[in-house]
Amino acid sequence: MGQVAVTQIGSLDGALLPELSGLAQAPGDPERLYAVNDSDPALIVMRADGSSPRRVELELGTSRFDLEALSSGPCGLWPGACVFVADSGGNNFERDTVPVYVFPVDALEAAASSGEALRPSATLRLRYPDGPHDAEGFALHPNGDLYLLTKEDVSLAGAPPARLYRLRAERWQAEPEAVHTLGYVADLELRDLSANALDVFSHIATALDFSDDGERLLVLTYGDAFEL
Repeated sequence: MGQVAVTQIGSLDGALLPELSGLAQAPGDPERLYAVNDSDPALIVMRADGSSPRRVELELGTSRFDLEALSSGPCGLWPGACVFVADSGGNNFERDTVPVYVFPVDALEAAASSGEALRPSATLRLRYPDGPHDAEGFALHPNGDLYLLTKEDVSLAGAPPARLYRLRAERWQAEPEAVHTLGYVADLELRDLSANALDVFSHIATALDFSDDGERLLVLTYGDAFEL
């Protein structure tokens, strides 16, 4: 396992982001970030160094949600870029489907400027092939495929492997109103990748992202980041 040096470029407002669950760069604009708090129906729009943050309230049409991650990229349903917000957390209740809310970047930026609440332009509904899961890892691949990575319950035996699922772009883009069953991709045994086999929190997946070329996968845990 290699280690890399990191450089601090700014700081985030703890009052606006008390429990940061997802962070994504604006498509085509490395100086712009979007963020979401755990179970908070809002998006935070800010500069890459955390300055000039603005809160955008989200009208999700439900009181039962557990927002855990977001990703950004081509909308797929219409021209332009979008932010995809995954309502993928367990939050002590099980649901038949995982909603993914889609917000066009233009509409999000307009709402940030005006202070108005924002409704999703589309809501994708995903279903696991093997029953409900808790998931904090979600990412949009550059080719439009959607990925979810589960956060499995810890037992005396440790943390089970994280399970990776995928929904092909051609399926959700062809039928955005349908309920789509995810395809199983692989189990990721993060314990085997960790430098500390006894640190169970380093074996629990909390975030997921892809490199710009789609060839590399980054998995974040409570203690490590793994590039696959």
